[in-house]
Amino acid sequence: MQSNNTFDVVADDLWANVTLSVEGMSCEKCAERVSKTLRRTSGVKQASVDLATGRAIVTVDTTKADALTLMENLGLAGYTARVAS
Repeated sequence: MQSNNTFDVVADDLWANVTLSVEGMSCEKCAERVSKTLRRTSGVKQASVDLATGRAIVTVDTTKADALTLMENLGLAGYTARVAS
């Protein structure tokens, strides 16, 4: 798996896993809303949100979206996100 500062490349050069730290989730409904927001983003194949760690792992088509797009969409939904280190 190749890595750069934004995402890990999986399978081929079109798909990547992006791990985000998400602030503002306080309950399971919040985690569901974050997951739904991410899944509705064009190019997202899947999104897994962990309320306990405050992280989301998103598989995304890099020709359609990137970490910035995901963070902006979460911002519109009322959450603050950054690429996890």
